[in-house]
Amino acid sequence: MARYLLCILMLPSIVLARHVTIADSGTYYHVVCDLASAGSRHQMGLELGQQIAAAAPEFGTLVDSYLAERSGSNSTYNAWIARMGDIWPQVPQEFRDEIDGMTEGVAAETMNVRGDGKLSRDEIRLLNLFPDCARTSQCAGLTVFGAGSASGSPMTARVLDWHSGNQNQLGQVQAATFIRNGSQSVCLVGHLGFMGAVTGFNEDGLFAGILDSPTGAAYSSSGKRSYAMDIRKSLENFGDMDSAAAWLADTSRHYAYNHLVLMSDRNGGGVLENNFSGSGTAMRRALRRDSSGLNPGVEWEHPGAVAAVNSFVLAGNHDNHTGVQFNTGRWASFRSQLGAFGQVDWEELKLVAGFDNGNGPGYEYTDIYNAGNHQIVCFRPDSMILEVAFKPKSGVLPDDPIFQRVPASFDSSSGVGGRAVPEPAGRSRLLVYPNPCRDRVRIFLEGTGAGATDVRVYDVSGRRAGSLRHPSASACLAVIEMYVGHLSPGVYFVVSTDGNARRAVKIVKTE
Repeated sequence: MARYLLCILMLPSIVLARHVTIADSGTYYHVVCDLASAGSRHQMGLELGQQIAAAAPEFGTLVDSYLAERSGSNSTYNAWIARMGDIWPQVPQEFRDEIDGMTEGVAAETMNVRGDGKLSRDEIRLLNLFPDCARTSQCAGLTVFGAGSASGSPMTARVLDWHSGNQNQLGQVQAATFIRNGSQSVCLVGHLGFMGAVTGFNEDGLFAGILDSPTGAAYSSSGKRSYAMDIRKSLENFGDMDSAAAWLADTSRHYAYNHLVLMSDRNGGGVLENNFSGSGTAMRRALRRDSSGLNPGVEWEHPGAVAAVNSFVLAGNHDNHTGVQFNTGRWASFRSQLGAFGQVDWEELKLVAGFDNGNGPGYEYTDIYNAGNHQIVCFRPDSMILEVAFKPKSGVLPDDPIFQRVPASFDSSSGVGGRAVPEPAGRSRLLVYPNPCRDRVRIFLEGTGAGATDVRVYDVSGRRAGSLRHPSASACLAVIEMYVGHLSPGVYFVVSTDGNARRAVKIVKTE
């Protein structure tokens, strides 16, 4: 009897009801935190830390190595810790409770020692305030909606260019974290243990992603807030872009670094330009839309679309755009790709986000998908479909980003956010072979309708380089051949249009 009673008493510690689950999905960790049932933010954070330690035992070593490498010296490391100390008191209390609970869960150290292979409490806080305390890298993004979207519904592609570490340390701990909390449920696409919103959305379909926009102004962390944490707070408390943007643009909220927020909801898209220092003629914190007035020398001719690179372009804001090639080059690529595609569908959106110059992700000024890429996040607010191209754990980027569907893991009982809508049935597929090609390509049109199909070829500037029409075909698969030997070597897009769908494939023409 004694042994039997002992087993009963030990049972709760063995099958403890968990409010946090972490599943290793290969390229990323799928994290679900049930805050609503955890009882408190601290308890949720505690269990999250415990689950991180169990699912990714190397987490502390990897992040400690990353912080040591990126700081480069003890003096810079100490300066970052000091900046964190300045900003930490302004972090909303509920998020501090989560992070401190997580600190307990991973059994963090109390002493700050750069590169000791272990995480301290302050280093976990620094990880969470890294965008505010240390510079990261470049980013870009695009939202199409209305006249710019093939379906008329908004779709967003967010390109995160973030230094992953010389050993791809952050690439080992990428995560999609779903925090279930009734009407305040959110998804944070980033890394294990990061509780702010570098990229995030809520189950109302409100999406936000941050981009730095340096103006050269002196840095100060004294009394400043964390914009990554405030973006998460806006996602928890607002269901539409205009309300969230107005809250984030409030001049009573002071941030250490000028930045942009790529935003969308189920009605449209915009880019919040939070410009509070620099040399603009009429600097302001305001939401840029597709028809907004822009600074001299900046052109945008695409209604139903907004793009963002690491610069302000609103009329009167600081001009860190026209003289920076990496900004003007990527901006030009967004314009040319939208010109080539016209109304953009889901597959074309991913092609635009993955645009390079035919030689894979590199360091060319016009590469949207470049050598610094860490994640590309594509999101459809209307159907809650999320696809992400995570940087491979090998650290080697593929020639073209590889997207995978991330299931939306919100509460099924708390709204449409828990129910991703599948792709419409019966849509055609377009395949081109060989690719790369030299003289001829075979074009496979799968699932075409009864009407004729137009096939056109565009170069990267949006100019038509060839076209043909396939007659009425009710068969499931049609195969046509196109001569491309006359084209100059480079990148082209093959676009097919029929009565049911529009599809595009990027091809590379060789000598």
